[in-house]
Amino acid sequence: MIADVDLAGEPLTGFTLAKAVAARWPEVAILIVSGLASPTEDQLPMAAQFMRKPFSDEMLVKATRRIISARGMEL
Repeated sequence: MIADVDLAGEPLTGFTLAKAVAARWPEVAILIVSGLASPTEDQLPMAAQFMRKPFSDEMLVKATRRIISARGMEL
């Protein structure tokens, strides 16, 4: 799952969405992105990754592959 921190529908954020998904589906690989906010230690679920915007398409693909690979999965 890739989610931006800034989501429509206050108080939902990418951080709260990531925690909910991780709790319900722990096998899901999670990447949170933002150009505005940086996560604190307690905002990201275990094994989730954060990437700061702006980034290139290539950087996003590499990060996605890295996260999926770390979970022992393949694209």
